[in-house]
Amino acid sequence: MNTWMRFPGFLLLLTLPLLQACGGGASAWQGTITDSAGVTVVNNPSVPLWAEGDEWTVTEDLKIGTVAGEPEYQFAMILPVSSIDVDRQGNIYVMDLQAQDVRVFDAQGQYVQTLGGPGSGPGEFSAQAGSVFTNNRGEVLVPDLGNQRVSIFNPGGQLAGSFPVQLQAGVPVRWKMGASGQIMAQLRGLNVQGMAALAEGDPIVVYDTTGVVVDTVALLPQGQPLAGATQEQFRMVVFAPEPVWDLNESGSILYAMNDQYRILVNGPDGNLERIITRPTETKAVEESEKKCHH
Repeated sequence: MNTWMRFPGFLLLLTLPLLQACGGGASAWQGTITDSAGVTVVNNPSVPLWAEGDEWTVTEDLKIGTVAGEPEYQFAMILPVSSIDVDRQGNIYVMDLQAQDVRVFDAQGQYVQTLGGPGSGPGEFSAQAGSVFTNNRGEVLVPDLGNQRVSIFNPGGQLAGSFPVQLQAGVPVRWKMGASGQIMAQLRGLNVQGMAALAEGDPIVVYDTTGVVVDTVALLPQGQPLAGATQEQFRMVVFAPEPVWDLNESGSILYAMNDQYRILVNGPDGNLERIITRPTETKAVEESEKKCHH
């Protein structure tokens, strides 16, 4: 379930994993690593390893945006995860859902050009184009559910083509760019006529440059926010368990349900390689918290 956020500008933060020198409070790791039918199982202890003050820190690297000034630097609606990408040269791409365009900035934050604009014609975007990605060939890809396609721009910013997105096979609820430059999506089934229900869960699929699904690399547990939705009645359950996933630099997929600490890792070939766990205690919902959401 995507969260919409409004920004008069945005901060691009470079995460710096600076490990401070361990103080006397840190102890040796007390977990276990076992093998289960060729799958590595890592059981972490509930006691944290780092002492207070040893946490990673983040430092602001660059800020782009203004409340009042040149329009190229003003932003209205940006998704916090998928609306920003950076290519190998350090150029920054920002998808603004309200403006329905992609703005390009150089590594110093200076405006370069704008890709697309509102509409349904070639190279134009609907209000449901919320993601932008760059691949290892320098191309820019923009998935657009409203226009049911993925638009592709060459490294110079000219439209190079597009391929269709077939919503009948499942609605892409999250997009990612794979390590090999192929675009991937998590598909969500719906219990409505003409669409796949995908009752077994949400597949993560890989598309080729024509929009054909060429691989399924993971099957996520089915999310519950849209459980029970039908063609006659649409119902969304707030704060219901939902699958989450990401990719690492090697192309492996890490995925879990957001109501538990159990992370599964599939290799680039789609096979389960590792399970990471940690004991957790579910916090009971207080009566005062229930009243806040009524």
